[in-house]
Parts: sequence; structure tokens; C-alpha cells
Amino acid sequence: MAIIIDGGEVTYYITISPSQLNFYKSTNDTTIQNVLITTSQSALEQDMPKYRIQFGCYTNQYGYDLFEIEGDQYIEQNGGSGWSGNVGIKIKDLTNIPNGYYTGIFDVTVSLQRGNDPWMIVQSQSINLALTVATPTNYNFTLNKQSDVLHYTRGNNQSTTSVVSVVTDTDYVVSGPSYILLNGENLPKSLPAGNRQLTFSVASSNQLDYGLNVGSISFRKINQNLGTLVLNTLQTNTNNLEVSTDHLEFSHLQSVGFSDWQKIVVFAPKALTITKPNWIEIQLESEISNIRTYLVRSVSNDLIEVGNYSDELIFADDTNQISVKLDFELFDYWNNDFDKEIHFTKEKDLLKLSSFQRNENNYLKLEIKGDIYDSLKGRQNIDTIQNVYFYNNNAVYYLGEYLHNFFDLFQNQINYFDWKSNNGQIKKMYELGKINVKVSEYNYETETIVYSYDLPSQLYMKGHLPRTLNQNNTGVLSNVGNRICRATKNSKVIAHFLTKNINSEIHVYVNQKKVESFKANELNKLSIYSLFYDFSKLNLQPGNLVDIVSGNQSMQYQIIPSTQFSNHIIYIDYWGLPQIFEMIGGFDFSPKETYSNFLNSKNHHKNIGVDEEIKIKWNTGYYFKSDIAKLKEISHSKICWMLKGNEIIEVAPAFESFEMFSTDNFLYSSELEFYINAEDYDACYTD
Repeated sequence: MAIIIDGGEVTYYITISPSQLNFYKSTNDTTIQNVLITTSQSALEQDMPKYRIQFGCYTNQYGYDLFEIEGDQYIEQNGGSGWSGNVGIKIKDLTNIPNGYYTGIFDVTVSLQRGNDPWMIVQSQSINLALTVATPTNYNFTLNKQSDVLHYTRGNNQSTTSVVSVVTDTDYVVSGPSYILLNGENLPKSLPAGNRQLTFSVASSNQLDYGLNVGSISFRKINQNLGTLVLNTLQTNTNNLEVSTDHLEFSHLQSVGFSDWQKIVVFAPKALTITKPNWIEIQLESEISNIRTYLVRSVSNDLIEVGNYSDELIFADDTNQISVKLDFELFDYWNNDFDKEIHFTKEKDLLKLSSFQRNENNYLKLEIKGDIYDSLKGRQNIDTIQNVYFYNNNAVYYLGEYLHNFFDLFQNQINYFDWKSNNGQIKKMYELGKINVKVSEYNYETETIVYSYDLPSQLYMKGHLPRTLNQNNTGVLSNVGNRICRATKNSKVIAHFLTKNINSEIHVYVNQKKVESFKANELNKLSIYSLFYDFSKLNLQPGNLVDIVSGNQSMQYQIIPSTQFSNHIIYIDYWGLPQIFEMIGGFDFSPKETYSNFLNSKNHHKNIGVDEEIKIKWNTGYYFKSDIAKLKEISHSKICWMLKGNEIIEVAPAFESFEMFSTDNFLYSSELEFYINAEDYDACYTD
């Protein structure tokens, strides 16, 4: 349609897609279909009138209103008639609408308005709508019961009956299982309209299982279900106590603790008692008349060991007793006590594995994967396969022992701290190693996997389990227990803590008075935090007691008199963590040169080489008995560092054991020997 505006011709366009909508309704529920509307015009008017795009639905059959717009029925806008969008067409409620075929119209109009002038339609477009209504007809149909019980005795071919009353105004068809009879006749059966009583019974059939059978009887009119009757049929041999089976077998993993449920059906016309072993759990699932369905499974606890068991499940009333034979195997592919919050590589945490197929030609492959890295970004990737072999269907593997050497990267923790600073420094140490293990059972001959499973991820830390940890695996990481160590007013110390809770804190106390605090943990997970602390800033006196505390555990130090020989030795402990110990005795050097020579033709010795070995003899000064553990750690270290003034000098222990000299005051002292590199020899003489 074109109109003349200001001497020019403007054409308006409307497009509707699709060009026709068809609806089919077999149920009275909400149905919406969308149409895509696009409007436009060939040119814009200079005076910029207001536009309205309006939608409408109409039913062609007189007296019916079946279609409506979903949402807004019009859109108003300035600047032009151009618009595009989806409009929903909905079918109204069909209650009391006869089945049949209905038609209608969906139309779109575009109008414009200038100022207060009336709206003027400039374009319109429509599409046809069609609706087929095929909803079921409502019939009057009622049953006086929805379920009942039948008992068929196989020994004498006898059946109980179920009488059902039907009230209806229409004919119908009754259908159901082949073992159900209606008024003595097989199903299906057609019946006319009218009120009547129907008698259901059971006939012998190979579709009828021993025990409980659940059958559904349907009453239908063409494609409409009028009603349903559930008939629970029990087939037994006699009218006395009976059980559906005489044998049950169970097996389950020890780590799981129970097997799948199995069903057992009991016909119990009298009061019933049940006797069972302690590894059997039984629950009543349902009871219909004298038909009882029980759920039975095997269970285990810490008192039941892996192995095979046999016993009986006994059902008894006052005249009869029936025994069901039980066989039970408790097994485990792996020992559930291996699954812990944290492991230590030096502990003997055995991974015990059982054969799945129990074939002498089978063996295991363990796929071990994980990462170990410290806060200085040193990293060890673990990706290996280890073969493990069965003995009497069982195998053992020391995973911690295998992982221990991967923690050697932590020697670089010497760089964690500024050893020359007297400021308190708190550092997050290395991440616990997260290890994943996949267990696959292979056959030697075919080299195929017969079974595989993944173990839960495990966290590992280097070293032995500290005796100081709490039950929740947090606390001080120390080899001296909760005993007091010696220190002087010049000592530098490190206290390590395994923490778990976010915002944990480490506190420093002098004579039970708090002098400084540090925030430790940032995440709610097990983490290692270490505090390096210099006692020289505390103005300590001999006899003072210093505690470094986290949670309810602490490192304790008793202050003894200092000496002019105060130096420190840094080493890596059992847990791959840096430690520092103050040596308050003097040290000296004993260079040793070994010459290689030979006799020449004139029978004179001639030197051809010299080996130089430089050792330090270093006196510990006095220390407590509790400090002996630290000296043992030093003696077994691969490398140590001598902190002398502002110099850090690499040394290596030249001893595996040491002599201790004690006094009457329960103090000890020792002389330790260390190798020193020739390059560092001169540095030991500088201040």
C-alpha cells in the first residue's frame, strides 16, 4: 500500500513468517507458537509521526474464541515503522470445547498518527490459523479398589479370588497378564456399559514366578485408560511358611563395607522370627497380606577380617522352620587404612593389594603420577609405572619409600630466608606432594587388563611422622618432641608448623608474655609455615624462656649464657625443611696434604701430584640433651652451611657419630668435623 505524504509516495511493508500456523491439541495444556514479524517502509516522513504496530487473533467459528496473543498486543515507536521480532500465538483453555477442526486469522496492522489526529492505518497483513481439537472424552468410570492380593498354591492348583466393583456408563476392555483370569476366562475381555462385579483369580502359567508377582490390570476405552488395578500374586507350593530361595551368596570390598541388596520373598501366614549372623543385614521392604519382601545384604566392620564365611538365615514360626544357606566373601583390592589425610615418606605405610581375578598368571601395574614442588618453584614431576607381583593373591608396595628421593629438590631452601636479617620472617614452605595411583591387573599371557581402579589421591611429606602432631595432623614439625632446647641471646632459630585452618597465627612469647605475632595460613588446607626468628632483638637474659607457639603446640628455648664464638650452622632436616643451630664454641682448621710420588732411575723420590683435604673442627659449646636430635640430623646431612657473620660457607659433615662430653649440670658439648671447599677456606678467616 502506497500513500502520498508531502507530495511524495511512501510504501509500507509487512512480512509474516510462516505464512500459516497449524495447531493439534490432544491434551488441554498451554501451547504457544511464534511467528516472525518484520515491518518497514520505502522512505521516512519529514514530520516524523508516531507509529503503532498492532497484533490480533480471531476465530472464524461463531461463538468460539480459541486464539490469543501472548504478551503485548501492540508496539508504539517514533522515527519510522521499521520493526522485527517474534510474536507468540497461544491456544486458550479448551474446557468444554468439542473435538473438531477450527480456523482463525492472525493479522498485523501498521498505523501512524500526527499530533492529536486519529490513527490512520497505512498497511495490514494476515495469515490463516488452524486448530484440530482431539481431546479424550470424559467417561464415568470408578473402581472400588486400586490393589489387591491373590495367592496361588502350586501344589493343589488353588487360587484365592479378588472381587472388584465397577461403575461406568461406557463399554471397555479389560487386559492384563496371561496368568490372571476374569470370571474364569482369559484376558483380554470386552465388557458393556453398566455396573457389575468382576472376579479375578490365578491360573497356572509359566509366566508366574515363584514368590511375589506384581501384575497390572488395565481398563481401557479405545486409546483412553479408564482405570488400573494392581494385583499382587504370590505363588507358593503349600499354604505353610515358605521362602523364595534356599541359598544366597554375597561378597563385597572391605573398604566399601557392604554388598548390593538382594531380595527374598517369604510367605508367612503366622508370626515370624528371624535368626541371622552378624555379617548379614536384613530389612523388611514391603508386606502385603502374608507376603513379605525382605532386602538382604552382607556388611562388615573392623572386627570382621578379609576371608570366606558360611552360615544360615533362619525363618521360623510356631510349626515350621526354613533355613537359607549363606556364603559370604569379604575381600579388598586395597587396604582402606592406607587412605589418610597425610603420609610421611619414611613411615612404613604399606599399600596392600589383592588380586581381582585370582589368576596365577596375573600381575599389577601401578601408574604413579603427581607433582612435588616448593615455594621457590623447584619442581619434580612423577609419571612412572611400577610392576608389582602377587604372592598368594596378595601384593604389597611401599609407595612412600619410592617417593622419598623425589623430595631431594628441597636443598634450595637455603635461599628461603635472609639469614643476615634480624627481622622475623614467615615463609610458606613446599607444597605437600599430591600423588595419584591407578592400579591395573594384567594377564602375563595376553598382556590385557582384566581389572583397573583408581586409589584416592594421597598427600605426602618428606621424612618421619613427627611425634608432636595432633590427631588432626597439625602442630609443630620437630624432632625434639615437646622438650626445651638451649639458646642464647644471640641465637637464630626456625620453628616449623603444619597448619590447616585459614588465618592461623604464630606467636612469640618471652616468659609467657607475648612479644610478637605472625599470620600463617592463607588456605583451608594442610600447609607448612616456618618462622625464622633472631633472639638478638629481644634483650634476653640467661634463664629466660622463649616459646614460639601455633595452636596448642610450641617450640621452647631456655636461654643460657652466650660466648664470643657465636656462629650458626644451617642444614636440611628429615622433613626437607631448613634448620639452624647455634654453635657457641670455637673452631680450627686442619689442612691435610697427600703427595703422590715415585722412584726415578736415580732412586730418588719425585712428586707427581698432591691432594689437599681441609677440615673444620667445630665445638658446639654447651647444649641440652634435647638438642642431641638436632646434632644427629646435622651428622646425616649431605650438605650444611656455616653462617659466620655475613658469610655463608658450604660445608659437609665428616662424621656419622660424635662423642658427647657431659657435666654435672646435665649439659653436653661435642666437637664436630666438617669438610670445607678450598675456595671457602680463606673466607673463614674474615670477619
